[in-house]
Amino acid sequence: MKDKMSSDSRYLRRRLTKADEVSVSPPFKITVQTFTEVARFCYGRAPTLTPSNVGAVRAAAELLEMEENDRDAGEGSLIRQTEEFFRQEIACDKGRAALVLQCCVGLLPESGEPAAAMAARCVQLLTTAAEEDENVDEWIVELTAVSAESFGMIMESMARWSVHDHDHLYRIADRYFAINKERVSEEEKLRICHAIDCSKLSHHLLLHLVQNSRLPLRFIFKAMLISHHHPAAFSSPLSSSHGGDSSITSLRDLLHHDATARQATNLAVRIESLERDVAGLRRHLRWSEDKRAEMEAGRAKSFRYRSSGHDRSLADYRPPVAGKEKRARGLGRKLVEGFRSLFRVSGLAVDGARTVGESSPAKATH
Repeated sequence: MKDKMSSDSRYLRRRLTKADEVSVSPPFKITVQTFTEVARFCYGRAPTLTPSNVGAVRAAAELLEMEENDRDAGEGSLIRQTEEFFRQEIACDKGRAALVLQCCVGLLPESGEPAAAMAARCVQLLTTAAEEDENVDEWIVELTAVSAESFGMIMESMARWSVHDHDHLYRIADRYFAINKERVSEEEKLRICHAIDCSKLSHHLLLHLVQNSRLPLRFIFKAMLISHHHPAAFSSPLSSSHGGDSSITSLRDLLHHDATARQATNLAVRIESLERDVAGLRRHLRWSEDKRAEMEAGRAKSFRYRSSGHDRSLADYRPPVAGKEKRARGLGRKLVEGFRSLFRVSGLAVDGARTVGESSPAKATH
C-alpha cells in the first residue's frame, strides 16, 4: 500500500520516505469516505464521484498533491477526473452546482484554495443563471451564511477566474455586506473588497459603489482614484445610498457627508451617556438625603443642648432656608452649611453651660 499511495501522492511520498507508517493529518477536512475514494484511485479503481463528494475529492487530490504518471495515461489523474466530472455533470445543471457549492462551503476555510476554487466556479454558474432567471437565487442564502474568512477566499478565487468582468463580484459582496452588516468588521470588509478590481466594473455599478455606505471608505477612495477610466460615472449626482442626498457629487462632498454622519452618531452616544450619568446622580442624591435623614433622627434621640435658657432638641433644628434659589444648591453645599450651623450652635451651648455652671452648678441633660 505504501508504494501505491506514494506513487500518486507527493505529500505521502515525502512522509513515507523516513517511516513505514505515517499518520495522515493535513490541515483540511478529509473524511473517511473521501480518503476511500482517493485510495480506490491509487489501487487502479475508478473513484465514485457525485455532486456531494466531488468538491471534497478534488480538494483532497490537490492537497495530497496527486500527480499524473504513466498509469494515468488512460483516464488521467484524479484531479483530471474530477475536472471532467464537473464539466459534464455540474456545469450544465444549476441544481447540482448549488449542491456542490453547499458541500464546498462546508469544507472552508480548512480546505483552502482547492475548495474555494470549486465554490467560486459554482457561484459563477449560479450568478449567470440568476441574471437569466431572478427566481434562481436560493444559493445566495447559503453563501452569505459563511464566515468572512471563507467568503474572502471564494471572492479571491472568483477574481482569478473573472478576467474581464467583476460586476458579479461586486453584487455578491454587496449582498453579503447587507446581510452580515453586524458581524463583519471594517478590516474584513476591506480584505473582501480587495478582490474587486474597480476598473473592471460597469459604469452604473461604479456609480453605485462610490455612494454605497456599506463599503469601507478606503475602498471608495480607491474607486474614485480610477475615475479617469470612467469619467462619466462622476458626472451624475449621487443619491439614495447616503440618505437620498442628491448633492453628493464629489470626493469632498462624500467626505463631508461621512464626517457629518459620524458626528451625529457620536453626539447621540454622548447624549445617551450623559442621560445615564444624570440618572446615576439622581439615585445618589436620593440615597444621600435618606442617609442624612437617618443620621439626624439618630442624633436627636441621644443629644440635647441648652442655649439661652431654653432646651431644644436636634430634631427641632433646621438649617436656615433662604428661598427657592438656595434650595436648588448642590447637595454638598447644603451638607456643609448644615454642619457649620450645627457646630456653631453646639459651641454656643457649651459656652452657655460653662457660664451657668460657674454661678449655679447644673449638668447638661444627655
